[in-house]
Amino acid sequence: MQSKAESQISYKKHWRRWLLAITLIVALGLNGVGMFIGNIIYKETSVLHSHLNTQKLARFNRLLENGKKEKQWEDVSIQARLGYPLHGTYIPIPKPPKRHLSSSMVSPKVAQSACTIQIFI
Repeated sequence: MQSKAESQISYKKHWRRWLLAITLIVALGLNGVGMFIGNIIYKETSVLHSHLNTQKLARFNRLLENGKKEKQWEDVSIQARLGYPLHGTYIPIPKPPKRHLSSSMVSPKVAQSACTIQIFI
């Protein structure tokens, strides 16, 4: 038969095991609930908005194609300094501004950069 001291040590060991097991089960349960809620939030914020953005992009593409057909917009492509191509759409200004740069007023390098800026605005 076990003595009183041995039974108390045995009781403490079992109590610690049960406390550790319950803590582990609660922690895993909370982790699972957190993953479930995180998945719902991810679907609502990321996936839903990416589907909406494709619809907005389709509307933008229709506007762009319409401008190319009716308003003399043009596709342009230039080579970047690092070698990769840059693509854009040239949209002419309907009415020239009162103040603008003329090529006689500035150096050719500045005029070229001003022209490049005009292409992508």
